[in-house]
Amino acid sequence: MLDGWAAQQVARNLAGSTVEKRRSVAIRFRAFADCYPWSWSALMVDEFFLELRSLKGASHSTVLGYQNALRMFLEYLTDPAYGWSEQCWERFGDHPAQVFHEWNTARHSQSAIGAPGKRPYTRDEIQDLFDCA
Repeated sequence: MLDGWAAQQVARNLAGSTVEKRRSVAIRFRAFADCYPWSWSALMVDEFFLELRSLKGASHSTVLGYQNALRMFLEYLTDPAYGWSEQCWERFGDHPAQVFHEWNTARHSQSAIGAPGKRPYTRDEIQDLFDCA
């Protein structure tokens, strides 16, 4: 599954580092859940990200990146074009399902994520700068 997902991402011309980071997130979540993707649940998602934020102090952007990677992995697994749902059903009597939804994932809290001192200027702020100059 991971190899197929990596191949799909490479076919989309993504950088090898991006593919490997996303793959490592899926491996990390699988280790946390202690089960395979066809058994993942929304409760596991909640617990994983609770631990990641509360105990490990992950930033908002890290959480967004992890959730995005895992959502895309499950989109790949549940896409009929790749046949993973059917294979899982035949082999294990279960199939992967999307467990990342709008109601259990983080949203971008502003147009630019980063420390307040490092955000890009707004158009009005740039205009003010040029007006002063």
